[in-house]
Amino acid sequence: MSVSSPRSPSEAPDITCIAPEPFEPIPLISDILRTGYCIPGSVFLVEGIDSVHTSNSKRWRAVRLMLGDGELCIQALLSAEMHRYVDQGEIAFGSYVKLERFRVEWKNLSTGIRTNPSTTKGKGKERDDQAAGDSMVYLVVDDLALVGWNNTLIDAQTDDQLPEAKAGPEAEPESDKEDDSSTTPRAKSETRVLQSFDSGIDIPKQAVNADDDDDFESMPDTTAKVTQNRQHLASSAKSTAKPAASTPRNAPDKPLKLTKLRSIPNLPYKQNWSVNVLAVISAISDVEPSGLPPYTQRQARLTDPSTDKHVLLTVFLDADQFAPKVGSVVLLLGVKNHRFDGGSLKKYVSDRPPEGNTWWYENPTRFDWCDVEGLRRWWVESQVI
Repeated sequence: MSVSSPRSPSEAPDITCIAPEPFEPIPLISDILRTGYCIPGSVFLVEGIDSVHTSNSKRWRAVRLMLGDGELCIQALLSAEMHRYVDQGEIAFGSYVKLERFRVEWKNLSTGIRTNPSTTKGKGKERDDQAAGDSMVYLVVDDLALVGWNNTLIDAQTDDQLPEAKAGPEAEPESDKEDDSSTTPRAKSETRVLQSFDSGIDIPKQAVNADDDDDFESMPDTTAKVTQNRQHLASSAKSTAKPAASTPRNAPDKPLKLTKLRSIPNLPYKQNWSVNVLAVISAISDVEPSGLPPYTQRQARLTDPSTDKHVLLTVFLDADQFAPKVGSVVLLLGVKNHRFDGGSLKKYVSDRPPEGNTWWYENPTRFDWCDVEGLRRWWVESQVI
């Protein structure tokens, strides 16, 4: 059973929801094929991302998402205005997206004729004739929103890329160097994460509208990769009733890998990469209103010897209970990176550790693998200078 299919509570997908309203992925694509209509606000899982230049000059580009509902996949072409969400890493492999403005397109592969059933009134008529083997259906998306991500799928991709990511954990990204290829510097660092992703100049809107279906002819075939991802999700759902309970980051009595603050902007994922951090609290706010559930948050600034920047930490999970003193050393488990503020950290309510565990420790001297005293001395000395 795949990630978006109805399932028993013990097989619920490991989803991080960042939307104001929670969502439950359900199969939708079969209804789109049957009726030619897709309900606005429908939520899909991004199971693949492709980007190709559609001209020899490389001025025009097409970006395709493979959107899944747990049973089927449908192709979606992004309008030029939406390309930036992929380029900036906001929409990535494993994300859940809500479609706001879009249209359903059909192309008869025999005649080349295209139709747009989504412009019909109501929910459209039955489209059994369109579902024939000589027809292709896809979406053209003008507006979408990130509503969450599938942690199991992201972790699977992380495992696949881990050896490459470990090659230079503290190395600066290639983004500051000139490159002779047509791929931009940002794309070079993100190629490890996005399937067949290649950044470039946005396609003019008229080009997207003119030749949407032709762009698919030059797109790589990601079917095999999507199938592999779904098999991993299915096996994870069967073998792990409570995914969070088996996560090593919730067992601090054994040494964990710690990420230095200077590495936060350069992690393999621009968002959602879970890390453990040992740092000093340089500032902390009162509990304040938030736009995300539970609608309260507390912000803090973190510092360590690896960087002069004081990294922003936003805590949504039990914000009133997160109250370390300024100057104290904190061990943070399972915080996730975000692109905001040039690289920041967040702790979401959905990342609550198993009952009986905590995700943060103030002055964790009980762990001999945490150099608490060393950080304390560094902090005191830095305040004198």
